[in-house]
Amino acid sequence: MNRGGPLNDILRETRIDKRTGVDWKNFCREVVVFSSFQTHLQIGSPGKIVEIDEYKIGRRKFHRGHAVEGQWVFGGVERETNKCFIVPVEDRSKQTLLPLIKKYIRPGSVIISDFWKSYDTLDEEGYTHYKVNHSEHFVDPETGHHTNTIEGLWRHLKVSLSAYNRRKIFFNGYIQTFIFLRWCNANQKNPFEEFLRFAGQLYDPTNTKVEQQRQEFQMHLMEPSIVLEVSASEDSSEDEDAPPKKEGAFNKN
Repeated sequence: MNRGGPLNDILRETRIDKRTGVDWKNFCREVVVFSSFQTHLQIGSPGKIVEIDEYKIGRRKFHRGHAVEGQWVFGGVERETNKCFIVPVEDRSKQTLLPLIKKYIRPGSVIISDFWKSYDTLDEEGYTHYKVNHSEHFVDPETGHHTNTIEGLWRHLKVSLSAYNRRKIFFNGYIQTFIFLRWCNANQKNPFEEFLRFAGQLYDPTNTKVEQQRQEFQMHLMEPSIVLEVSASEDSSEDEDAPPKKEGAFNKN
């Protein structure tokens, strides 16, 4: 019996070989990543509340213990509208997170976060900043401040992740697919039609800025995964849609 999974379903329905199927899946992922940058808008505005947080998508060894592999992500949600951004990051340092806050959140916004030290200077950066001490409570009993909206976003992201092989090289594609579908839903757009529109933009031969855009979006980081997946043998358990050998888990350290 053939091993199950989304890729195998596609192969059975279309009767194409595995290498072609993997190649097309990676192409679709590239288009979705491109779309996330094309639709990027800042969130927040003077007086508007934006909740921010970092989270780690990881896996546990032998279903137990601390996370040994994973991907940190940083995100923000505008509470009144649910507009959001999610960005993969290599670490949670101030040097990494502060430029992203300035890029994605408009000055004058009211930012609510936990007590992570990287946020300590937000009051000096043109934002109104409130903190919630999660070691004591999730809703501040005096001010009512909380980060429940961004915590809910992480739960939705977790559910959206593929149940198959959550290797780090695929996390950005999974995250951007989640953002793309969320953007389509919020703007009442047809996901298939929007996918075709963005694919046309990305591979428009008259667009002389495509290569510059690809570098700006760091899409070249995805190319190794395309090479690895296309060259994988049919019996390999390391292909994108193989069931994971270790259980995926979300962990916040």
